[in-house]
This record gives sequence, C-alpha cells and structure tokens, in this order.
Amino acid sequence: MHVSSVLVFTLVLNVYGIQVRIRDQYSNDKSTSSRPAVVIRTGTVTVNNPKLPSTISARTIPAEKQPNLLRVLIIGSKQDVLTTTILRKIASILGDAGHRVTLFSPFTASTTRAPSGQFTSKNIDYAVKSEAIVNAWDQFSVLERIRTVRRTSRDMMTFCEKVFGRMDVIDWMRNEKFDIAITNGATCFQPLLRMAGIRKSIILTTSEPSPWIMKTMGFSYNESPTVNALPYFRRAKTVLSSYIEEMLLEYDLIHPLDHMGQRMVGERFTPFQDAVAQTSFLLVNGDELLDFPRPLTLQWVYIGGLHVKQPLKLSQQWSTLLSMRARNVLVVFGGASPGCSQETTVLLQAFLEIPDTTFIWRNASGPALNQSNVVFVSQVSESDLLSDPRVTAIVTDGRTDSLYDIVTGGKPVICIPSNFEQQGNCDRLHERGIAIVKGCDSLSSKNVKEMIKQCTTSEIRDLSKAFSEALKSKLASRNEKLIRTVEYAAKYGVTPRPRSSVSSGSLTNIYHLDIFIPLLLISIALTILMVWLLCTLADVFLKRRPHEVDDGKKRKLSDPAESQEPQRTIVTPVNPAETPEQPPSEGIS
Repeated sequence: MHVSSVLVFTLVLNVYGIQVRIRDQYSNDKSTSSRPAVVIRTGTVTVNNPKLPSTISARTIPAEKQPNLLRVLIIGSKQDVLTTTILRKIASILGDAGHRVTLFSPFTASTTRAPSGQFTSKNIDYAVKSEAIVNAWDQFSVLERIRTVRRTSRDMMTFCEKVFGRMDVIDWMRNEKFDIAITNGATCFQPLLRMAGIRKSIILTTSEPSPWIMKTMGFSYNESPTVNALPYFRRAKTVLSSYIEEMLLEYDLIHPLDHMGQRMVGERFTPFQDAVAQTSFLLVNGDELLDFPRPLTLQWVYIGGLHVKQPLKLSQQWSTLLSMRARNVLVVFGGASPGCSQETTVLLQAFLEIPDTTFIWRNASGPALNQSNVVFVSQVSESDLLSDPRVTAIVTDGRTDSLYDIVTGGKPVICIPSNFEQQGNCDRLHERGIAIVKGCDSLSSKNVKEMIKQCTTSEIRDLSKAFSEALKSKLASRNEKLIRTVEYAAKYGVTPRPRSSVSSGSLTNIYHLDIFIPLLLISIALTILMVWLLCTLADVFLKRRPHEVDDGKKRKLSDPAESQEPQRTIVTPVNPAETPEQPPSEGIS
C-alpha cells in the first residue's frame, strides 16, 4: 500500500511538472499569433489563431512559401485526344503535389475536358496543322510510310521556323524561371530550352518511342517481335524501309533544322541531337506487363495508365440494355482505315448471324440496317461497361488510346489491327493469352463468329481477369512514380547514369567481335593448314605408289626370261667297272 501511494504521488508530480514547463514555454512568447498551435489533419491544416480562418486548404498556401516547390513547364506538340488527356493528367498530378505547373500548347485550345488539378494553361496558336503534329502511320505500305516521313520533315521545318521566330515566347519562359520542362516527344522547343534558362528536361511519348529518340538518348534499339514474325520478303522490305526513313529524317529534318536554328537564333542555339541527348528521363505511356522484352536503363520510366478512370455504376438505361440478351459484346474502333474498308460490312454480317448477343458499337453514325442486336452509340465509357459482368468480350483494333481501358476491364479481346502500331499492341495482348488476333485483310464472317465463341471459354476469361488485376495493382503507384521522377530530374538533371551498351561501345565491342573474329581467323588458318598437310601427304603417297607398281611389273617381266635360260646338267663321273657293257652299235659302213 505504501509503495503504490509513492508511485501515485510521483506520477502526479511528473504531470504537474510537464504542465508547468508547457505554461512557462508559452508565457515567454510575446505574441500568440507568432506561434499558434497547429494540428495536422488529412488534407487540411487547422489553426487556433482567431485572426486566421479556421481551415486552410493546402492549395491556398502561397507558392513561394511552400518548400521544395518546382516550376514545371509542360509543352504539348500533338493535338490527338490521348496526348491532350495525358498531358493534362500529368499537369493535374504535379499540381496536386504542390508544384507550380504551366501547360503550354502551341495550338488552339482543345475541347477535351481537363481533369481537376491546379495548373495554368497557356495557348499560343502558331497556325500549323500538319503530319508533323499527328505523326501517325495509317497503313502497312512502305512507300506510304516513306512519303509520310518526307511530309513530316517538311511540315516540321515550317513549324520550327515559326517557333524560332517567336523570341517573345522564349523570353516569357526565361522570365517565368522554370526549373524543368516536360516535352511531348522531341519538339522544336527542345533546342531552345537552355536559351530560355531551362537546363533540365524530360521527354514524354504517348506511344512507342521513335528509334531516333531511343538511339540519341543511349537506349539500344531492338526490332519489334511483330516485325521479326513477318515473312522473309516482307520483313526485309520493312527493315530496309526503316533504314531509309532514318536516313531521310537525318538529312531532311535534323541537319536542316540545325542550320536554320544557327541562322535564326545564333550561337545560343543547341544542336537538336545534343538537346535530346541531354534529357534526363524518357516517360513512356506503357507498362512492363504490356511491353515486349527489351534492354532498359533507369532513364526509361513507364507511366502507362495515368488517364484510366475509375469505373462508375451504369445508369438504368444501360442496365436495361445489357439485360436484353444472354451475352453483350462491346465494339470499339478508332476509325476506318484505308486498308480495311470492308471490316464494317464483315462484322455486321457476322453479328446478324448471332442473334442472342447484343453488340454495342461506338460509332457516331452507324449504317441504317435492320439489326436489333446492334446498338450504335456516339460516346461510351469502356471502363464502365467492361466492369459489368454481363459484358462478355470487346472487339477493337488495338489503338493505344483505349488500350488501358480495355485491359483493365478484365474481358477477352478480339483484336483486328490495321497498321503496325495496332498490330504490335494486339500481338502483346495475344502473348498474354487475353486476345485473339485476326488481320483485317483476312477477316471473314466465319472468323468473327469463331473468335466470339472462343471468348466465352473459361480459360481466356480467367486469364483476362487475372491480368487485369495484376495491371490495376500497379496503376496505383503511377502518380507517385511520376512525381518522384520529375523531382529527381529537376534536382539532379543529367547525372552520370547507367546507359545501354549501344552508347558506350561500338558494334565490335557489343558483340565481342574483337575477340571472336581473331579466333575465327585462327580457326580458318588452322583448318587451311590441316587441309594443306593432308593434301601434301596424299600427293606424296600417290606419287610414291606408281613407282612401286612399275617396279613390281618389271620384276614380273624379268621372271620368264630367267626361266628360259638353258638348264645346266651336272654330270657325275662314273667308274668304268660299274658301267655295264653295251652291245656294239650297228652302223652302216
């Protein structure tokens, strides 16, 4: 009892001492507003100072007082919906992280609705609309791709000439004092960033990076498995056309662009290739699970899936439509391709022969056919519909802008590609076991019905669901990965970093040709020497054998001559006493 009383008394004294120290600490402050009590809560800051509002949002704090604040400039160079959506999403993510972001567009403002986020938009119309902005391959034709490269180079030169002539824009960038710039691809603004005081940059690609960008940044470029799987003559034509395109790009765009920049800007102009090589990171709208195997370094950062929206509950109208038939299939095509003009007719004919399935086709103006099981809609949310268990599969051409919405839906995919980019996307889905691929040139009504039937099997449905869950588990960390990458690049810029073997050695060093070629030459020399020795020995043996044969023949010819010599009779003398008498011979006298 005594011990417990002592413990209680000691505890009371300790509490009283703590209160006294706290009272003394705050009594020394002359102003209560200079040191207010702050309680940190999720998303807000609560202050007990009566002179300030009770709750202050994190966004209302002045930018200059936030620690580690970055001024980020995002430059767009394409007008397609996917690029616009991803750039605005990146600006929103960085703005929500507390950074000051400016989204700069050199074209007229897009009608695409921007996601919620804190960023400033600045639009300057350079009045250029060309293939250089779209930069898409619509056909498999090699000649058409080469013509597109020529048009792209010509239109890009026109656009860059206008960019280099607007020094007021560069002065605006310099006055804003941006810490880092994010450009959509290698643009005309890349060589002017250092002149604008922006020494750190990141390149973003919404599709497969071009070989020129990869080689310039030090990545090793490998042919896509889609190209390697082509027949020999078609693959040879594709590989040769790629070399021709690279040469045309070098001589029609890169070199003339540097000459024009030196002429218009002066010595402050950074050569285009050097400006791209100084980029810190390459942000790729892709994912490890959807990409083919390739050698990579830490510069390559996957950010695919940033634009994917969370699925929402379907309205009563959509729910009624999905309940009309046993199966429902979503059909999503980006647009008619010149090489696949008959695919719409083939699909409609196949759908007509499957009356127990409702086909929801995203098409602004569908053909007027009397098919009750085909519903044409102008706008549809793929993620909302695919999250419904009543949807069986999706038919698509494999376009990148809807790829992540399709994959995260967890439904089997019927892929009908019409160009190289779509073919690559479809092949990757097919390798994961979640897609059935059929080229539009070999499409028939029978094939379509067979593919839809295969999508109802449990094997492909289970694989699609498992792959969707694996991909969605990684998308949650994309925002954090993007923020950390931008902050790291803004702080350290281009630092010594591991690069692929292409940037650090020649072809001889990469494949160890300096080691294997001498070994091959030595092996060839030894082989030649051995062959020479064998030939020499064989020649000596063959030359020696005829002499032996001749000597044998001579010996055979000399043996009969010796046998014809007269035989010598050895006469033994006889004793006369032993010799019998012989009668005298009768002779004629």
